[in-house]
Amino acid sequence: MKIRATREGKRFVLAVLVVGFAALNTGNNLMYLIFSMLFSVLVISLALPYLNLRGIKVDIEVEEPVYANTETFIGITISNTKQLLPSYSIRFLIPGLMDEGVYIEQVGPHSTMRFERKIRFKKRGYLTIRDFKLLTSFPFIFFEFQSVPEGKMGILVYPELMAVEEGFLEPSSLETESGTISRANGEDVHGLREYRPGDSIREIHWKATAKRGELMVKEVYEAVPKNITLVLDNTPAQEEALFEKAVSLAASLCTEFIKMGYSLRFITCAKTIPFGSGMEHLFKILDLLAVIKRVDRLDCPLKELERGTLYLILASPTSPFNRYASRAKRVFYAERL
Repeated sequence: MKIRATREGKRFVLAVLVVGFAALNTGNNLMYLIFSMLFSVLVISLALPYLNLRGIKVDIEVEEPVYANTETFIGITISNTKQLLPSYSIRFLIPGLMDEGVYIEQVGPHSTMRFERKIRFKKRGYLTIRDFKLLTSFPFIFFEFQSVPEGKMGILVYPELMAVEEGFLEPSSLETESGTISRANGEDVHGLREYRPGDSIREIHWKATAKRGELMVKEVYEAVPKNITLVLDNTPAQEEALFEKAVSLAASLCTEFIKMGYSLRFITCAKTIPFGSGMEHLFKILDLLAVIKRVDRLDCPLKELERGTLYLILASPTSPFNRYASRAKRVFYAERL
């Protein structure tokens, strides 16, 4: 437990020393009495804050998943394990995340209090929260006691998600198990049904509507999507800031593809995550993107890139993956993001 004298505390200690010196120098009983009172206040201001923080435990919970530069909720539980003594005027803070902290006016003996606050992590990666603090200057403001609760908490922060450009992820333009198909154009219809509110006017089958005398809508054949391969170039060619933009774009594209129901394979220069779908597969990719770094080696199945629809996120046109740019549906260069 650390102790820091406040500005008022330093002045008070100086006053106690001056009065004590005056009492010894003069031998005046009144000065001794004043010194005794001031010294008693000094002892109380050192003892009570220690007792106030003793027995206080902190538990932290963070709402997952956590993305960089995105507000997320953090749950803080303050527990007073003392059986008889309450604790007063405590401030809890996490430097760099909760600089203003949470003020607790009172925690009764053998009781708990819970708070929720919004925090924002500035960068991706595996972060360890271990320097959260409890502060108090109760009952006076002469000294500030600081306690660092035991334990630590690890949080995996995913890359910041970017707004994905509309249009180039349309399901109609991606490869499917039965080939690339278009929206309803009279050739992909496999049935008719009655019009329902919310259906597009473009889907109305006018010949059937005229024959039956009621609005009929075309049902479009929806094939199961085929594999999509997304490649992220993490060679050390680009600057760190550009690389972070590329990582954020990769996370954003993967999220959109998985939400659209496609099977996705993710390739980097050192590791490959095979084809898969669903949220569990997405979080495997995000786990990798949260801690990914630039590497010097190139160890990935380049010969298999022709499978499925290909998206490339490259450092620059000089990237070793740029030879596949002609096959890719779209190529993103980090230096142009």
